[in-house]
Amino acid sequence: MAKYQYFKNFGKINSSSNFSNKNPKNLILKYFRNKHDGSLKLYKQFKPSELKSTKGLIFKEPEFHLKIISKKLSKFNKKNVLAFTYKDSSLAKLCINSTKIFYLSKFLKLNFFSNIDLIIEKFFNHSFKIKKKKDSLIVLRHVWEHVSDHKNLIKKLFDICEKNSVFYIEVPDSLNQIKSLDYSILWEDHIYYFDKIGFINSLKNSNLEILEFKLFKQEYEDIFCAICKYKGKESYKFKKSNEMIKYTNYFKKNFQLSKKKILKKFQIMSKKGEIVFFGASHMLNTYVNLFNLEDYVSYVVDDNKIKQNKFMFKNKTKIFPFSKVLKKIPKFCILSINPSNKNIIKKIGVLKANGVKIKSIFKI
Repeated sequence: MAKYQYFKNFGKINSSSNFSNKNPKNLILKYFRNKHDGSLKLYKQFKPSELKSTKGLIFKEPEFHLKIISKKLSKFNKKNVLAFTYKDSSLAKLCINSTKIFYLSKFLKLNFFSNIDLIIEKFFNHSFKIKKKKDSLIVLRHVWEHVSDHKNLIKKLFDICEKNSVFYIEVPDSLNQIKSLDYSILWEDHIYYFDKIGFINSLKNSNLEILEFKLFKQEYEDIFCAICKYKGKESYKFKKSNEMIKYTNYFKKNFQLSKKKILKKFQIMSKKGEIVFFGASHMLNTYVNLFNLEDYVSYVVDDNKIKQNKFMFKNKTKIFPFSKVLKKIPKFCILSINPSNKNIIKKIGVLKANGVKIKSIFKI
């Protein structure tokens, strides 16, 4: 059995997916750590009633690797695909051997684009009175790290699909961000933060046998991908990750010093001119809240129309479309979104041409 010990309370933030101007609820980012592999675990799973997510928000995950994964999955010849969230739709459609795709949101009578926190809550409280799907592939892309109890997740999925199902499970690799002291990685939606050993431990401790395992590298955040099958209940001895333990200690030790340095940097920049952020992301929400930067933010720019003219942070900082920046050129624009998107690269070029100094919240 995994043993988690108290690790650190990093402080309070407000919900990163609640863009209303109503008083945001404080959420505590308090973590425990697995004594074997160093995986971090948020002390509780926040309920949808606590997160109060703005309707219509869609979180996109990288899909550059899905054709490779679909080829690996096709050899299992599964006839049905269970997609846990809308993020699983692209891969489900690429699995050409499948005759039918089942969306969990439909079983739960939820909107197709429902937030994962709502899907998880409804899923665990739902009584499935259906004929179990035979010969199934269960897709869990960026779900595993959102669920507190993995064994119960597997058990509950077998209310829908038979135990001969194949699982595809995908999670982010957290080690590089922890190594680089990137505190924006902390998010109220994520329960777990794994390195490779920690992720494998979590799978095997959930009675899953790993059939294939692959790492896909990205500029910001790498991805672990595992194809698994259920092997029945048995005890598992956790492997140790000295590297994750070492760097989570480093992450914890340097928090206050990093906070002091970043706050000082923003104090200096604010004396030179206006500061705006590009990207109303959950990373930005954590960054500004944990480092107490609200007073130095003029506004946030984001291309998502659902977020525009709404608010972030405790001081109700407003979100505007990109056109706002061009009406009154700020001194600094801090990137708080992955700048690999061609549209964003083009806009960064426009800002640079207008003399705006471009910086980033990311260490990597």
